Amino acid sequence: MLSANCASANVKFGTVSATRRAIEIGFIARTYALQHFLYHEARLVGFIARRNEARALGRF
Repeated sequence: MLSANCASANVKFGTVSATRRAIEIGFIARTYALQHFLYHEARLVGFIARRNEARALGRF
């Protein structure tokens, strides 16, 4: 009987840790996606600013 209780406790804790791990992986993935988006956004803004500056100076 004692071993059965230990087994069920193991399953419960295993499920909780798996859920927590999935949440952490999801959070890391979202954080990475946001950083990736912001990186490209910054590159695009920089490109537009350089293009506008070049146009203002008559080079483009």
